[in-house]
Amino acid sequence: MKQEENINMTISSVMKQKGEKVVYVRFERMQGGKRHFAEGIVPNCTFEKVYGFTEEEVAQLKFYLKENVHTIFEEAQKINDKEFWLK
Repeated sequence: MKQEENINMTISSVMKQKGEKVVYVRFERMQGGKRHFAEGIVPNCTFEKVYGFTEEEVAQLKFYLKENVHTIFEEAQKINDKEFWLK
């Protein structure tokens, strides 16, 4: 990824998936008039949906998730489900 690219990251609140606490993370950018995205899940740091990001870029995003799992969970715990979805 080029340094000057703007990539936005959004996170969900902490949710349960198959009995495990998870946070959904979405990376987005506009490039060439198209919205590119990569949707991942922590703590396992896997990506479910990817459009427009190369395999190398996804590997970089996966590394970012692994290095920041704790911080992502801290921020996700601050999100109030009702407030988040009503905005």
